[in-house]
Amino acid sequence: MNRFLIPGVTLAVALAGPASAGSYYRDLAPAASTPVGGIVRGNGTVERGRGFTVEREESGHYRITFDKGVFPTGCAAVVVNGEVSGPVLSTAVAINCHNVGPPIVEVHLFDPSNGGRVDASFQFVAVGV
Repeated sequence: MNRFLIPGVTLAVALAGPASAGSYYRDLAPAASTPVGGIVRGNGTVERGRGFTVEREESGHYRITFDKGVFPTGCAAVVVNGEVSGPVLSTAVAINCHNVGPPIVEVHLFDPSNGGRVDASFQFVAVGV
């Protein structure tokens, strides 16, 4: 038996295996979208990030609208974190997932000492689902 037969077969399987597995699993799993994130100042201006716009609607109430096509399914999961000048409680609600338009996220920031809405900078990360 040729002494190069076993290493040759092993090499062929090692090189062809991932390519064939990748093409097989590509059809089974949904493609992950690229995350979009940003830092927003208390007045609603975008400090960092792209692929979205922000409107400050009233004290502690912001609306993030993602650009068309950023999330192909029209739906995103979002995590928000109030930041910088002290403790801030944050929520993200009203995520639009109906393929009618781009996802829209309402962000509400609260002062934990009195429960009132407060303008503060925040950061977020969104991933298409």
